[in-house]
Amino acid sequence: MNKLLTLTLCWLFLTALGSHINPLLGEAPPETQSVSSTDIDRWTKQLYSSDPAIRSSAAISLLRTDNQKALEPLLNILNNSLVATVPPQKNDSTAVSNNEVLISVMKAFGFKGDDRAVGPIINLLQGENPDIRQNACEALGDLHSSKAIQKMSANLLNPGFPQEGRVLLAQALGKTMEQEAVGPLITALRETASVELQDTALEALRHISGKSYGKNPSDWEDWWAVNRHKTREEWLRDIVTKLGVTNKQLQEKNESVEKELAEKSLALLKKAVDNKDQKALVEAIRSQYPEVRVAAAKALAQTDNPETVSALATALRNDREKDVRVAAAQSLGELGDESATESLLRALNDENVSVRESAARALANFKGEDVVKSLTGLLNENTTPVAIAAAESLGQVGSAKAVEPLLELLNNKNAKVREVVAIALGKIKDPRAVPPLINSLKDPEERVRWYAADSLGSIGSSEGVEPLIELLSKGSPRVRESAATALGQIRDERALEALVHATEDADKRVAEQAADALLSVDMQSYEAMEYLADTFYDRTDYKRAIQILNKQISKFSTSETHKDKIRDRRLKLAIAYQQQKDWQQASEQYDMLVSEQKPKDLNLMVALIECLKELKQYTRMLEHYSVWIKEQPEHATVWWEGRLEIIYTLFEQGNHEKIQKLVDEFQLEDPELGGPRLKRQFLELAESSASKTAHAQMGRAATHILP
Repeated sequence: MNKLLTLTLCWLFLTALGSHINPLLGEAPPETQSVSSTDIDRWTKQLYSSDPAIRSSAAISLLRTDNQKALEPLLNILNNSLVATVPPQKNDSTAVSNNEVLISVMKAFGFKGDDRAVGPIINLLQGENPDIRQNACEALGDLHSSKAIQKMSANLLNPGFPQEGRVLLAQALGKTMEQEAVGPLITALRETASVELQDTALEALRHISGKSYGKNPSDWEDWWAVNRHKTREEWLRDIVTKLGVTNKQLQEKNESVEKELAEKSLALLKKAVDNKDQKALVEAIRSQYPEVRVAAAKALAQTDNPETVSALATALRNDREKDVRVAAAQSLGELGDESATESLLRALNDENVSVRESAARALANFKGEDVVKSLTGLLNENTTPVAIAAAESLGQVGSAKAVEPLLELLNNKNAKVREVVAIALGKIKDPRAVPPLINSLKDPEERVRWYAADSLGSIGSSEGVEPLIELLSKGSPRVRESAATALGQIRDERALEALVHATEDADKRVAEQAADALLSVDMQSYEAMEYLADTFYDRTDYKRAIQILNKQISKFSTSETHKDKIRDRRLKLAIAYQQQKDWQQASEQYDMLVSEQKPKDLNLMVALIECLKELKQYTRMLEHYSVWIKEQPEHATVWWEGRLEIIYTLFEQGNHEKIQKLVDEFQLEDPELGGPRLKRQFLELAESSASKTAHAQMGRAATHILP
């Protein structure tokens, strides 16, 4: 298996793990990627490449899209893959490549949780290749929908389905940990004659329930009768609780040990979370049972006091079980108590890789020269996970003394190491890292390139502007997105034109990030601000146009050179606010423009009135009409019609007394009320209002004299 394909499968495994846990915690799945038809066609062709790495990468890319057309070739691979499931013959590289691609596609469907693939994947359980069958089982275990559970259950209980396939379906149903899987598993336990299938169904039921009943279906039916009516929330809460317990080990213990482990684990976790009974937890971390000690070590992270730290430090030094030492190191890291530093530093020499890695990660929350020196010493350790953990922690610690040792690893042969180092350098923000990070923008691995771009943005050196601009026009969407973000953080005006161009990128995320980055660019010239504001405005991106226009007006409002131009900027700002339906801001801008202009522009005055009308600020409208009738007699009819419109509005609102008062005031100003046509309407409304007012007063008077 080549390097690219290995990395691809590793990525799928990690993301599949996240997709299984997210639904249990109520978290949303990752957002799908929207791409162009050109990309879909290209990836579809790559599915049939002779290079398995390209085919596997194409499958992942297609599945990440939100386009139905992109899923069809993947479903075709599953539906037509039985020919590829035959165990590979010696020197048959083509068969191996086909199986690798098929496994990648199955894992991808599992990661996405797409139950449209459940049928084809179930069919793969009937093949002859054990790797294909096992990966099909694992992918099915990641499908949690009712449709998927029902299809798996139907085939589990189908005597005509191959026996080995039924066993794998029982495993998959157990992995889902869904309520709907329990009934079919109990039925399989009760009705099947196969000992292997009975045993598998039993293990699945134990995994789901956390219970250790035997093969007697009645015991499971009694338990199910109590639990089958639990709400979804209650069921998921039970599952999350079970994640802290090593069920397989519990099952291997005898009945008395299982009982003690379950009781102590649940009791200690409850006390740790609810009562914070630190004494009970410290006692539990000394239990003879490893599972209890692990649970106690994790729970102690929530009870911060010297005795807690001492108990965890002792467990980290002396416990014979590596899982306990790992949990103790993690909890000490979460607590961040400086008294634990020595124990964590000593654990960096632990015989177990997982413990050393856990201790290195925990030290991210500690400071001091000893911490930096020890973590730096781990960077060249042969065990990659430990070196990666050390690099990540050095980034968190943020010591400048770690920069040079980290820079030496930017050329490490392991891509994950280079990636983590790039991230760490961005957190430390030392200018010495800028040239090497610029060089990493050309790294063969995509993730290294995008994290190098991220870190250049975090450091903020203008030295990275030109290389990032170059990166913005090539590479994958994720890399271009990082380049846009970084340029926004650096804020250099040289990136302006490139970022504007990137706002038209085919990838929506890149385009959005470029637009956001433009808002951060430190523009000094009037022309640059004008160019950017007009670009957003012309694209009807009024929200961003408003931000740039406000900056421009604020910066140049007192400049005599730009005095006349600023008025045009304010007008564009007023229109942008109006398009956004921000009537208050729009009215303020129009009010300012109208008050400054001599002679006044009728269009501006009308626009101001429209905004005030939306705000229902009729008093301000009437004030303006009174002034404008005198100042612009040539437009008097327009303003009198505006007054009449307000009178009609007040009439509809039933404000009749106000109408009479206003019409009287208008007649004092002009007995003709703007002309014969308008006068007639004013007087009719005033007369109707007077009648309604009199009628209302009579009604009130009659009410007072009733016995």
